Amino acid sequence: MATESKKMLPQDLNAEAAVISAMMIDNHTVARALEMLSDEHFYRTSHKILFRTIRELFEANIEIDIITLIDRLKQKKKLADVGGETFINELSDMVLSGANIEYHANIVLGKALLRQLINVSNKIIENCYNVNTETDRTSNKKETIHTVEDIVDDAEQSIFQIAERPSRKTFINLTEIIPRTLENIEKAAASGKAVIGITTGFPSLSRKLGGFRPGQLIIIASRPGMGKSSFALNIAFKLAMRDLKIAIFTMEMESEECLMRMLSSASEVSMEHMLRGYGMDQKKILNITRVADVLHQKQIYIDDSGSNTMLDIRAKARRLKAEIDGLDLILVDYMQLMNVKRNRENRQQEIAEISRSLKILAKELEVPIIALSQLNRAVESRVPPIPKLADLRESGAIEQDADIVMAIFRPIVYKDILQNKWKDRDGNEISIPEEFSLISILKNRHGSIGDVELLFRDTITQFRDPEDM
Repeated sequence: MATESKKMLPQDLNAEAAVISAMMIDNHTVARALEMLSDEHFYRTSHKILFRTIRELFEANIEIDIITLIDRLKQKKKLADVGGETFINELSDMVLSGANIEYHANIVLGKALLRQLINVSNKIIENCYNVNTETDRTSNKKETIHTVEDIVDDAEQSIFQIAERPSRKTFINLTEIIPRTLENIEKAAASGKAVIGITTGFPSLSRKLGGFRPGQLIIIASRPGMGKSSFALNIAFKLAMRDLKIAIFTMEMESEECLMRMLSSASEVSMEHMLRGYGMDQKKILNITRVADVLHQKQIYIDDSGSNTMLDIRAKARRLKAEIDGLDLILVDYMQLMNVKRNRENRQQEIAEISRSLKILAKELEVPIIALSQLNRAVESRVPPIPKLADLRESGAIEQDADIVMAIFRPIVYKDILQNKWKDRDGNEISIPEEFSLISILKNRHGSIGDVELLFRDTITQFRDPEDM
């Protein structure tokens, strides 16, 4: 039986030669080539050595030409490895100028990515064949156990590393973006509105924030039991009522529970009554049914897998956006429950990776992402225990990556600590209002910070803006 000939890995030696040639004859192209490529992107060994040597000359501020390149190769005793002076002289005649350096570099980069994918795929195939879940009885030694889950996780991360390759985006001249920026400013001025982005659904909060904008990472944080999931679902519901498309990734609740919370807050029927059945009457059932009929026409998509990694969320969000022709908001509940499959030294590094990945995803999909986060216990050591930015749990990276950070504080939860005393806007001491809730804007990259007062009815998981009453 004839054996199939081994296929050659993807490569374009002509494109590689064109890049090296342009770098030798045009010093202005060297910096651009170094921005786009590394020596590992080249297939031919001689091209790797030449690219690496040109980079060394560039970093040493030495003029790059055939003579300096040959001299450096002689010093390193690498001239014979690349084919000698004759090969270099021939290579320098490959192109007449560096005008097409980006085009040629992109060809080299594309072939290199294909080779990486092939190598990773071969490794995945090998792992699948070599999966071992038993002890080697002949040597009586325990071998490393690779489960199917381990192989899948390794495959996910390997592909993800290729997909998340560093961006090679370079400088943009201000003249290129001034027209678009001025157009946006003129549109904002013409609208006369305080909210330019997507409304939050709460007028006073929207005015303070200016709305949610594409590419933003918005953090909603609180201690447990403050209502951050309810607040986020209230926002999602209000935006869906405006015919926006919403994707929800929940690691804590089942999709049915998310729906019941929306039904409860919109119909103003207690969650407890809905779950247990008592206290229900025909009027309440009719209210729930009406809300359900309205929701049936809206586009809210819930993923309650519970074990999503960033790779999962990225893949699912991209697919959903393509399938429904656009996406307006992504909600992630909540960050500390997300899985990270790569080995990290501590949980802080894991949360930092999740935070950065969410910000990158928001920019890639051009949608705002709301991510929920826990606050650490330090907030409860203060009186009053009003959250601060430093209270974000497990990672300072969250406050760096986030465009907006909001924290929820309900004084009634700390009624005993506060001795049932609170000061109103005029500074008068009063008993703590039962429904009073403070939304503290701790960071706002495009606006001011401060507090917004809302009302929260915990029995129906509903936040309300006093302006709407």
